[in-house]
Amino acid sequence: RRHTLEIKNMERISKSLDASSRYTMTKFPLPVVVCGRDGVLKWYNDSFFKEVMLGVESAEDNVSQFFLGKKITEFDDTKPFEIEYRGKSYFVYLESAQASKSNDLYLCYFIDNSAYKSIAKEYELSRPVFMIISVDGIDESSNLKDSEKAGYLGAIENIIENWVTENNGLMRKIDTMRFICFMQERQYKSIVEKKFDILDRVRNYSYNGISGATLSIGLGRGESLPDCDDAARQAFDMALGRGGDQAAVKYEDTFEFFGGVSKGVEKRTKVRIRVVASELKKLIKESGNVLVMGHKYSDLDSMGSAIAMCSAARAMGKIANIVVSKNATLAFQLIELLRNNSMGDMILEPEEAIPLSNDNTLLIVVDTHVENLLESHDVYERCKNIAVIDHHRKVVGHIDRAKIFHHEPFSSSACEMVTELLQYMGSKQLIGNVQAEALLAGIMLDTKNFTLRTGVRTFEAAAYLRSNGADTIAVRRLFSNTKETYEDKNRVIANALIFGNYAISLVDFECNNIRIVSAQAADEMLNINGVKASFVIYKTEVSLNISARSFGDVNVQLIMEKIGGGGHQTMAAAQLETSSLEEGKTVLINAIKEYMSDIG
Repeated sequence: RRHTLEIKNMERISKSLDASSRYTMTKFPLPVVVCGRDGVLKWYNDSFFKEVMLGVESAEDNVSQFFLGKKITEFDDTKPFEIEYRGKSYFVYLESAQASKSNDLYLCYFIDNSAYKSIAKEYELSRPVFMIISVDGIDESSNLKDSEKAGYLGAIENIIENWVTENNGLMRKIDTMRFICFMQERQYKSIVEKKFDILDRVRNYSYNGISGATLSIGLGRGESLPDCDDAARQAFDMALGRGGDQAAVKYEDTFEFFGGVSKGVEKRTKVRIRVVASELKKLIKESGNVLVMGHKYSDLDSMGSAIAMCSAARAMGKIANIVVSKNATLAFQLIELLRNNSMGDMILEPEEAIPLSNDNTLLIVVDTHVENLLESHDVYERCKNIAVIDHHRKVVGHIDRAKIFHHEPFSSSACEMVTELLQYMGSKQLIGNVQAEALLAGIMLDTKNFTLRTGVRTFEAAAYLRSNGADTIAVRRLFSNTKETYEDKNRVIANALIFGNYAISLVDFECNNIRIVSAQAADEMLNINGVKASFVIYKTEVSLNISARSFGDVNVQLIMEKIGGGGHQTMAAAQLETSSLEEGKTVLINAIKEYMSDIG
């Protein structure tokens, strides 16, 4: 068949090609195949038959079999393209020639680059991977004897060592609870396929009835060891900043996260609080003026902590103000409280704060650490000295030029963190009853009246505020709603659809205080039997928004991150580009399904 094909078509081809082309076709040492515009095989040389077809005649007579089913006309004849066939990789060059007025021919030259591909693949798989592994939760566990702690740590170290050995890595212990590990890219791919199962092994391990330990892992990938080391350190900080019990991977400018299903563990030591308080006090005294700013659409936690820090700076003799947009805040009750107590001059609109922002200004950012969520980006850019106080789990795009970055993801609220700092910023009374009530309101908001994310330090902070004149009844009044808001909230709850253990409600009606209504409705929907997480989808003038809540069994932060949002384990949010409520619901349900798949 091949011999007949050669003679018949070569005679036809030879008539249309010059001597040089005929010589190229018959004597060219590289594999060559000739086909028509329709892809039908006309001729191929011995090299093609031996090297590409491996000496086996093909039952098909179309060249598309060598091009992954694509037609010859789909390729650009001005530049080579790459294909794979029978386990080999080739660069293919096309040359067109006219056999007749009605029939074009294509000469296809195949260059075997399998060896180069193999070298490139091996290079990629042998790139270094550096990992920092920390054991968390043991110091914060119930009182353990030294022997029990040593035994527990030894057992966990053995689990980590076995896991590293399974993946052909090298591990070294650098501290009592910290390890470094070296691997190659090929091992990293295997680890990702198993979704860092070492996190589950340690979390589920029990030593003589003792459990609770978790791992925080920072993994860096890069072209060189210094690159990997720098990336691993940034990833490790990110893993800790997101509450631990997870692995963070950094490669170039991107982060990827695995795990993070357990709650953060409250640290009982306040040594770091004293250090941060001392540094913050020094920065305030050295500054010309102080500006305090929270996130866009500030809530009681953001405004409460801002009021307290502004008052503390004023008590130290500094000119201090709060930057907030009064027409775009959810904490209008606190602004009214300030006005009623002759403190309304604290508040500045973002445009009013810009002239007061300079290199000698200290900007204190509260209740957020993400640059694009700030109330005013212009004020942020003008300030050289920045301090951040936040409790949300760390996300990509965090403020990276702060002189103080006080970040505790296990804390209940920014107001709790500020309350602790105030106790160590000097013997002088820095706040009065108004500021104490503002702080207590923020704590109550983020803890759902002391039911979520509350630890020993939360109640200690509340006790301190009560001793400073916070009236719990007055604080409770800050949460009161109008009759219209109350009715709208109940309407949102009535619209709820139950999807497994998840409640989803679409706000398909006009609502004046849509952000407040949606947040409160999401909280209330958690009271529905069997619901572990709730989501309210609503529209504003600029975007489609999702407000998410849970009691902690479901990490709504991870769900929101899958669609570009973020927040905390029990309180998160996201904005979507679509304006359709139904499309938003579909995107959300897909994110929930992906989250359920991730956690098994």
